[in-house]
Amino acid sequence: MKRYKRKESLRFEFAQPLDTSFYISRLKGKELKSPNGKGVILNVSPSGLKLETNLELPEEIELSLIFDIANHSFHPTGLISWRKKEWNGYHYGIDFLEGHDQPDLIEAIKEYQRQNRA
Repeated sequence: MKRYKRKESLRFEFAQPLDTSFYISRLKGKELKSPNGKGVILNVSPSGLKLETNLELPEEIELSLIFDIANHSFHPTGLISWRKKEWNGYHYGIDFLEGHDQPDLIEAIKEYQRQNRA
């Protein structure tokens, strides 16, 4: 697994984790569609996110995620770049694959920030 891009310029940390569902769309290079798993997104950037789930996921998978930010739906696919066991489950670094819409994700994050200012 490669290192997480912690120094990326835009990484948004959610005060309340964002619900997501996901499924395994590729395992060891072979396409498949697993049953949906549930988790929460702890932070997001244009190139990836930090996922928390109670599921222990295999390393050689491609995940397809489904989540909404500020009434915008996103369905990126990504690869697990790191995994850490936590007391409440697992944390995963997910690097998005090419093809997802970074500008729309950035705008949705900005809109979410405006809507949730204290």
